[in-house]
Amino acid sequence: MNAMAPTDLVREFLEYRDVLLGFLCSITRDPDAAEEILQNVGLAVVAESGRGTRVADFRRWVREIARHRTADYYRERARTQPLPLPSATMMATVCQAYDERDVEPEGGRLRQKYLLDCLKNISGRAREAIERRYRDRLSPSAIASAMGWQASSVAVALSRARRVLYDCIQSKLRQGEATQHG
Repeated sequence: MNAMAPTDLVREFLEYRDVLLGFLCSITRDPDAAEEILQNVGLAVVAESGRGTRVADFRRWVREIARHRTADYYRERARTQPLPLPSATMMATVCQAYDERDVEPEGGRLRQKYLLDCLKNISGRAREAIERRYRDRLSPSAIASAMGWQASSVAVALSRARRVLYDCIQSKLRQGEATQHG
């Protein structure tokens, strides 16, 4: 396998950014923390590129940097606020899952496109709950309060809406594969 040239590191990072952000969200379960860590990973990639570092397996290499930067993030925050560090077992499981089922950046962009299409199938109060949860980043209890619902009703509505979105995206992916192979 040929090692990647240093200038390719930054290009590959930019192409893999969305997948890596998903990886970080899987580990941190906090979109703001994931975005901050992603920026630190980007700085590390630029620094390594400047040093002339060559990498044979970029995705595995950058996920390892991300894992270390995640640990650094939680250690730094622990000095001022109590944040539980994600368990080593959970981080290893997420890393293994990404190793086993590596998502191509183009596949991630296709899923995003399908998600936007599929969101049109969600309407009314369910759409409002989805937007409040993922656009506005409100907790289920805050959504319940804002919508005049019980927290358990919000949880059910979000779960059902996510299932509809998942099924819709999977259907579109299958249709795309059938078109390519048929």
